[in-house]
Amino acid sequence: MTNAGGTILVVDDEIGIRRILRVCLTSAGFVVHESASGREALRSVSEIQPDLILLDLRLPDMDGSKVVTRVRESNQCPILILSIRDQESDKVTALDAGADDYLTKPFGNRELLARIRALLRRRRGEALAAGLKCGPFTIDAAHHAAQVAGNPFASPAPNTHCSNRSCSARAMLPHIVNSYVRCGTGCTTNMLYTCST
Repeated sequence: MTNAGGTILVVDDEIGIRRILRVCLTSAGFVVHESASGREALRSVSEIQPDLILLDLRLPDMDGSKVVTRVRESNQCPILILSIRDQESDKVTALDAGADDYLTKPFGNRELLARIRALLRRRRGEALAAGLKCGPFTIDAAHHAAQVAGNPFASPAPNTHCSNRSCSARAMLPHIVNSYVRCGTGCTTNMLYTCST
């Protein structure tokens, strides 16, 4: 199975629920890892660094809200609560602990997948806005700046396809890489890469 959709950690003590979620998620292109307890989930989070966590609140060794709090100490991946608990107070507690969304069981697969896609889009958008690092290349899209091996870098020609709008880190990278390859390792200048306006 490829990791085209991302890696999801499913945390639920009911094996039947985990099986159903595995089928749904793998058929949608996700790599799925499973945990049946809170402690197992915390170990898995540090080992596999999932892109998203699906978490039941009712676990045999600890409440799911405590798992959320512990995960948030070291990881900011999206957490979607899947729980039979439908009281507003349960939802508020989980969301205030750091969960990103809450879906009450039973739920439809299409709604689950839509919520997962939305959370992953938001997470990927935040990551791109923060910048992009690829080998020796670092791009700060917010400041329209790039570095190669820690040195400021400028594209020899303005990026014309970005005129009159901001460039994303993803749009900037091919131009920086192509310019760097054309110029070789001596292509470090004090100029910053900027889009033409």
